[in-house]
Parts: sequence; structure tokens; C-alpha cells
Amino acid sequence: MNDANDFCLPALPLVRTSVAMCTFNGETYLREQIESILRQSVGVGEIVVADDASTDRTRALLERYRDERPHLFRLFFRDTNSGAIDNFGFAVEQCRGEVIFLCDQDDVWQPRKVELALEHFRGPRCLMLFTDGRTIDSTGERLNLRLWQHFRFSHFRRFLWRRVPGAACLDLLNNNNKVTGATVALHKRLLTHALPIPLLPDGYWHDAWFALHAAANDGLEFAADCLIDYRIHERQQVGIKTAISVSSRPTIPHREFFNWFNGRYPVVAKRAMRLRVLQDLRARVVSRK
Repeated sequence: MNDANDFCLPALPLVRTSVAMCTFNGETYLREQIESILRQSVGVGEIVVADDASTDRTRALLERYRDERPHLFRLFFRDTNSGAIDNFGFAVEQCRGEVIFLCDQDDVWQPRKVELALEHFRGPRCLMLFTDGRTIDSTGERLNLRLWQHFRFSHFRRFLWRRVPGAACLDLLNNNNKVTGATVALHKRLLTHALPIPLLPDGYWHDAWFALHAAANDGLEFAADCLIDYRIHERQQVGIKTAISVSSRPTIPHREFFNWFNGRYPVVAKRAMRLRVLQDLRARVVSRK
């Protein structure tokens, strides 16, 4: 059994960073996404791109960037489409950096995203960071919605995730996810325990999977900074629209998923279940009023 103390990390000096980008027929917005990474105030060490069998001009665009910056881009072109979850797992596995930034193909990074995120990994415990983000439409116009507003990651919920042991894990187990993968940065050491990504319950995504491991080991951090412009459009593979968030990947029953978690992290699972009992009790009391 892995204990949370196994994850006590030394403070990081200058870190090598990777970007794990997944693409699939992304030619429309891909250039804007890449250019926003290249404009970072702190440059990244490598950009690893896993293309999931695109049929448009995505490959040609990526190869052009690689030819211009062969020291920076590492490209992997998959022969068959595997879906976003498996493709992200593959991309992350190829990364060589200590801190890995997950990246979609259609967003825009703010110029200090990498710089500000790395501050969190200079402490001893951070295994994963996620942030808030602004939303934009297909033309790049700002929408009146932030990611944390959409997912109802309220001040009270943030307090619970920070201060109440087991609260984040309970939400994540129940797929009450507040994490947007496009805002995530991971410490490499987390991957020893989170890869490969197994079969998950219906509607469960890679961002929640990584966050669950980080939270179970007291290494999940979040910041209210809006470090990306998150694009909402009709051709998203994964998005905040209900119709988009559908995966054809095989799934497992939720009970089986909880049994796995209980076996892997029994102390944390016990805390989460105590919270669940308290929540159910509170709900019954409120319903009787």
C-alpha cells in the first residue's frame, strides 16, 4: 500500500517542463494554441504531441513546427483513434519533464501560465495543480463564464477541498469533478501511481483520475488564477457541454471503482465515507424541515 508520506518531495530547483498535447483533427485552432505556448514568460523544455489519427491537416501543421524547432517538439502519430483518455495517458507517458502541463488543441494560454504554475511545485508536496479559466467562443471572443462558475466550484467547496480530509476524494469518487484537464499541471512522480489509466466509470475522465490520486496523497492544489482561455465550440472532443462529454471507452461499475479505491487508499476511503454519511444525514434533516 502506498502511503501519503511516500510523496514528500524536496523543494524543486529549476525544473524541466513538458507539455503533453493531444490532437485530433485540430487544424482550425491548433496554431493559436501552440503560439500561446511559445510566448510563455518561462519557456517549456519540450512539447510532446500525440495525434490521435487525424485526417485533416493537423499532421502537416505539427510537422512544420517540428522542422522549425526540432529541439522542442516531439511528435507521435497514432495509426488508429484511441479516444481522449487513452491518448492523454499515452502523451503524458512520453514526457521527460519533472512538471507536465496537459494541453488541449484549441485553447489559448495566458503568457505567465507556466511561470505561475511552477511556483506551486517549488514546495514539497504539490503533485498536481489545476486552475480556473475564462471561456471563449469559436472566434476567440470572451464569454461571460468562468470554468469554476460552470462546475460550481464555490468558495465553500474550495474550503472543503483544502481543509477537510477526504472531501476532494469523495467528490472525485462520485464524479463531482471540478478539474478541467486543460488547466492541469502534474509532477512526474504522480505518474508512477496513476499510469496506465485503467477502465473507469461512465463519464469519468483522465483529469479526475489524476486528481483523485493527487488528493488521496495530500498533493492536490488549485489556484483561482485564470491561466487559459478555454474555447467552447461544436467540434470539441471533450468539453463543458453535456453533449460533448461522451466517451466510447469501455467502463466499469461505480461499485467496482470504489472497491479499487478502498483497497488502494483505505484510510482516505474511510474518511470519505464518513463525510458521505454526514452529508446524507444533513440532507435528511434539511428535507424534514
